[in-house]
Amino acid sequence: MSVTERELAKALSFDEKAHHSILVELVSLCRIYNLSSEALKYKWEAVSLNSRALEPTIDLVHELKQKLQREFEQKLQNSQQQQQHTAQKMTSNKRSFDMETDLLGDFMTQLAESKREAPVKSRKSDPMDTSGSVQQPQVSLSAAPIKAIHAVEESYNGNLALRGPVDAAAKRTKIDNVQSMVKDYRYMFEKIKDRADVLDEQIEYLAEFIPKDSEEDFGNPTRSNQGRIFAVGRICSDASEGKLNDKSVMLETSRDIGMGRRIRLDLGKIQNYALFPGQIVGVEGTNNTGRVFTAERVITPQLPAPLDRSGKDLNEYHQATHGKPIEIIVSAGPYTLDSDLSYQPLRELLKACTQQKPDILLLLGPFVSEKHPAFANGMVDASPEEFFQKQIANQLSGFASECPGTRVILMPHADDLIHQYPVFPQPSLSPQVLELSGVEILSNPAVVSINGVVFAVGNIDICKELAKEEAARTSTDGRTRQFEHVLQQHSFYPLFPHAATDSIDADRVADIQISIKPDILIMPSQLKRAIKSVDRVICVNPGQLAKPQTTGTYARFTIHSLPKMPDGVVDPIVQQRTRVDLVKL
Repeated sequence: MSVTERELAKALSFDEKAHHSILVELVSLCRIYNLSSEALKYKWEAVSLNSRALEPTIDLVHELKQKLQREFEQKLQNSQQQQQHTAQKMTSNKRSFDMETDLLGDFMTQLAESKREAPVKSRKSDPMDTSGSVQQPQVSLSAAPIKAIHAVEESYNGNLALRGPVDAAAKRTKIDNVQSMVKDYRYMFEKIKDRADVLDEQIEYLAEFIPKDSEEDFGNPTRSNQGRIFAVGRICSDASEGKLNDKSVMLETSRDIGMGRRIRLDLGKIQNYALFPGQIVGVEGTNNTGRVFTAERVITPQLPAPLDRSGKDLNEYHQATHGKPIEIIVSAGPYTLDSDLSYQPLRELLKACTQQKPDILLLLGPFVSEKHPAFANGMVDASPEEFFQKQIANQLSGFASECPGTRVILMPHADDLIHQYPVFPQPSLSPQVLELSGVEILSNPAVVSINGVVFAVGNIDICKELAKEEAARTSTDGRTRQFEHVLQQHSFYPLFPHAATDSIDADRVADIQISIKPDILIMPSQLKRAIKSVDRVICVNPGQLAKPQTTGTYARFTIHSLPKMPDGVVDPIVQQRTRVDLVKL
């Protein structure tokens, strides 16, 4: 491939005249090592970061040249070793084949003689007999049909009526982004300093939401002081391993308040608390010795402010729906059992939606999960994209054409093999991969307004991880506490350090922040499905549509419209007019 100086100058943001000699060398490297301008840009950035160089120099070019030469020689060496290994393997296979041929001949001779000598015995086959050859596991694209019952297992505001039939040809909902969608970015390029800055900024940001009795500034809890101190910081553990407990809790300060130092917290005087690593809290107490901060009160941040909504907009939504409720069905993957790849749970869900014709069908990934045994063990020949087209896209296309009034929306998951971002947060799925018409896409996470109702959706199992790491002394149930943590910390993933099974890009903290108080929070989890109300926010874990050996659950929202409202900012009272059903497939 031929790369010009102008292309390189544009890719690297160089001045063609000032960096002419450097561009000439780089063009030569592109030609020698067959690199595109984009590939050379990434390698140049890596060398610059390692060298901490602020300006391009000839020395950096020489360093890049040496790096490319080493990579080329290593690749050549690996190729030669692979060829040598292949040749040895072919020789070994030939010897093995010759030996097996001789053994096979001897075995056939002995078998023929034994048949002539031994009488024939008839016996019935024993289904429990395992003495035969071991069968390799096989994955099937079809399976015995499942019996979907669609039974309501739990309801919130069950006294409210369901929507009933509507005009199936017209879309009755309007969706607006409350927060910006996650854009494409380069992950795995975090710098330690940048991560430290982000952690410090989180403390300073949430400190503004911690209520104080006076206007005094936060004090330094790490210094000895005979008076009462009101401080803010991040909860952490005194050990890198093990679960947090009341004896291992420490408070990490910001660089501005306590130069980032930590102090042990004594929680003996507190009767009610729920803490986890990464949680930002305010504490009030004393530090007489300089070694331990005796906390008398732990204060959590207030929730973010709600979205202002005008009566005029709500009246327009009322007219667009002719006063009828809107119906939204939310389902989280996986969408097939571990025993097969038939995607029958998805098929049964779409069959029910074809009859109900909801206004919105929100499908949360994973759609083609890397954790499915068939993909994890390499038992599927097709690529994930091809598999998605065959098993999922065809079903969705058929449903979209049959129910034109239903908006079908997809959100990815970090386990999705059809997505190039195995991290959180994630941009939306690529339209080129989906190849679907009539289907909309959301990033993960997303905060959107649907007919004036704010939905916050985060497709990552933070509830399970919080349940593992939390140290609590309280009468509040666990599911409610986990939803509270997410809302109070203004984050879809407030845990730090993050779980070993999750990949979180610290540079994208702004994308996982909840800056507007939602009306409905949706957080799918492997934990038991749940509906909770937290500070006038309806929090829902819809469960998973398919579990390893059986079908799971999905959520159905029925949101009633408001009568005519006065102009100006009004309270949409979503909690009182929303019915939520958790339905067993």
